[in-house]
Amino acid sequence: MGTIQDRKGKNCMEAWIAAETRTLGVRLKDCLQDLGIVVADNHLIDLARAPYTQLPNQPCDGVVFVAVATVGAAELQQLHRLHQATTAKLVVVADVDRQDRLVELFRHGASDLLTWQQDLPRQIHQLFRRVNSQSVRRSEGRIVTIIPSSSPCDSSLLAANLAALICHSTEDCGLVDLDLRGGDLATMLKLDPPHTLHDLLTQRDGLDETMIKQALACHGSGVRLLASPKMFSPLEQVRAPLCRQVLQYMRATTPCTVIHANDVAHAAQLGALKYSDAVLLTTQLDIVAIARVKEVLRYLADHQLAQNNLSVVAMRTGHCSQLPVRAVCKLLDLPAMHCVADDAEAITASLNVGNPLVQEYPQSPFTASLKNLLGQVPPLQSLLPVVEAPDTESHLEALRAWCQSFWSRRKNESAAALPAGV
Repeated sequence: MGTIQDRKGKNCMEAWIAAETRTLGVRLKDCLQDLGIVVADNHLIDLARAPYTQLPNQPCDGVVFVAVATVGAAELQQLHRLHQATTAKLVVVADVDRQDRLVELFRHGASDLLTWQQDLPRQIHQLFRRVNSQSVRRSEGRIVTIIPSSSPCDSSLLAANLAALICHSTEDCGLVDLDLRGGDLATMLKLDPPHTLHDLLTQRDGLDETMIKQALACHGSGVRLLASPKMFSPLEQVRAPLCRQVLQYMRATTPCTVIHANDVAHAAQLGALKYSDAVLLTTQLDIVAIARVKEVLRYLADHQLAQNNLSVVAMRTGHCSQLPVRAVCKLLDLPAMHCVADDAEAITASLNVGNPLVQEYPQSPFTASLKNLLGQVPPLQSLLPVVEAPDTESHLEALRAWCQSFWSRRKNESAAALPAGV
C-alpha cells in the first residue's frame, strides 16, 4: 500500500503516481521520498493504464500524482478518464506555458498543479502541508483590509507583517494584493507567482475554487499570497464581480485574510470594504498625510462605508518632529489612533531579504507595536494565542515568603558578625 507519511512515520493518506514515462515517475517518486513521503512500488503506474488500475473509488483522502512532461489534448483526455475512475485528488506535475491549458486542466479534474521547472521539493512540501493540516472552514474567517491615505509603501509593509504575525498564531493566513496598478507584496516577499489576480479577474467563463487555490503563492512564513497584476497590465477586461468570489473563497478557507488595496475607491468597487471585519487606514504624522486622511474619512462617511470597523494607524512613529497623536485625534475627531513604531534599519533589512520584519526582528519596536495593534482591534483579538492570566495571589505569597527568608538570613548573618559578648 502506498502512503503519504509525515516525518514521524505516521500514515496520512494513500498516494499513487500515474506517470507518462517511467523516467518521470521515478524522478517524482525519488523527490517525494526525499521529503519523507513514501509511495510503494506497486503505486507507481503507467498513466495510460491508470483508469483501469485499482484506484480509490470511495470517498477518501488519497492523492494521485499525474506526472507528464507537458499538457496537450491527449494528456487532458487521460486526465479526464482518470478523474472519472477515482475519487482521489489529482495533482498534475507538468510544465504549462499557456493560460488556456491551465484552465482546461482544472476543468478536466485536476485539483492542483506542480511544475518541473520550479522548485519541485518546495512545491510538494507546500502541497503536503495544505492537504494534511489545512481544514476548510465555511463563513468563519476574518477579513481585514488595509488602505493607504498617502504612501502605499507603508500600507504594504503593514499588510505583509500583519499577515505574518497572524499566521504565526493561526498557522494559515491569506494575503491579497488588490492594487490593480501593480502592488509590491510579491516583491517584498520575494515571490514570483506564475498567476496573479489579473488572471482570475479576466476569466470569461467565471471562476472555481481550484483556480483560485492554484493562484495562491505560499511564502515560507505560511502566508498565502494572491499577487496583484503586473505593472501596466491592461485592465479593460477586468471583471470586478469576480473579485467578490475570490474574497468569499478566502473567507471560507482561511482563519484570516489581509487585503491590501491601493485606495479606498477601488477597495469599495472590488468589494473589499463590504466583506471586511476591520479596515485599517494608514498615515504618517505630518500635515500633508493628515489632510489626506481627513479627505478619506469624508469619502467613507459620504458613502456610508466602514463606519463601525475603521481604525487609523500611524506608521513610522517615534520621531520628535512629528505631530502629536493627541492633537491629530482631536483634528480628525477620532477617539484614538494606533501607532506603529519606526525601525528604519530593520525595515530596510527585512525588505532586502524578502522576509517579514516580525520574523527577522522579533524584538524590534516595530514588531512590539504591531502585536499591540493586533490586540487592540476587536475583530482580530480572537486570532491571538490564548495566554492564561497569571495567578496574582500565588505570586504575592511567593514574594512574601522570599522577603521573609531574605531578611531572616540577613539578620542571622549580622548577628554572627558581631564580636562575642556584644
